Amino acid sequence: MKLLHLIRWLILVVIIIGLFLIIYNLDISKFINTVSKVRMDYVFLMIISNLLAMLLFAMAWHVVINEVYKIPFKDSFISSCIYIFGNLVIPSASFSGEAMRINYFKKKFRIPLEQVLAMIAINRFQYSVTMIGFFAIGIIIAYYYGIQTFSLLVALMFVLIIIIPFILLLFRHNILISIVDKFLRIFFFFSKEKDKISFVYDKIYESVERFNATTSYFKKSKSMILALIYMALQWLFNSITIYLAFMSISYQVNIGIIIFTYPIFAMLTVTSIGIPANLGLMETSMIWLYSSFGISFVETLVAVFLTRTIVILMDLLIPLPMFIKYKKFVF
Repeated sequence: MKLLHLIRWLILVVIIIGLFLIIYNLDISKFINTVSKVRMDYVFLMIISNLLAMLLFAMAWHVVINEVYKIPFKDSFISSCIYIFGNLVIPSASFSGEAMRINYFKKKFRIPLEQVLAMIAINRFQYSVTMIGFFAIGIIIAYYYGIQTFSLLVALMFVLIIIIPFILLLFRHNILISIVDKFLRIFFFFSKEKDKISFVYDKIYESVERFNATTSYFKKSKSMILALIYMALQWLFNSITIYLAFMSISYQVNIGIIIFTYPIFAMLTVTSIGIPANLGLMETSMIWLYSSFGISFVETLVAVFLTRTIVILMDLLIPLPMFIKYKKFVF
């Protein structure tokens, strides 16, 4: 816990330094002039694009869960909105949204926990595949438009190093069981309740086996491809939303850079730093990353704040009525 708090404080320090540098380098008159150029027709298109991304996010989840439980799309959309709302307003980020979604299906449809977790694991796997695809496509497009590829390839290798262990766990069940076994042995070595070890062992391994059985079923299903397509389209519309922000101020930007960097921002969105909506982290990261690719600083600043304003407001206002109505299922 101390290490986690230390990391959070370091991130906060980085955010403060980043915001200070942004303000220090900001030309106020140029910033105001650029803001005045924002075209409302493009803002409307950004709203439509982000709304489509939210719908596709729910559709990708619906395809996965509908393989085992025939649940109306309405509930898949509601659970997805609750997930988005939880990630936005509660500082523990992805865990909060995920926990709310799990509770929604457990309490409303009485779906066993391990099966919900297996469906989430499949959903995360699709997330990882989409991430790799966007990095690769972004590299190709950016290279086509003359961007140096060395830093892009280094970033891609970093992401692969993170994702490959997860894929191994998903496709090599013996590795998962081995990890669980080692963890339990260490845990029970320090436990004072030795008499309960065999009972807990049986329950945990039963859950692992049911988890493995569910994931095996999904991997043989053709709907996996459909869900992956929905998720890729969701990320595409999220990227288009950012691209339209630059278009709204009549600034031409390499779409390859937007596609390549979006997975980084997607990861930061669910990174817990103890601040609702990760305010500060997302903005400074997007501004400095885009600027490092040669995009004008002021135009980047306007486009980022325009994008974040629209996304945060939509992620807050659209799910809020559903969260209020169905909160008894999420806590």
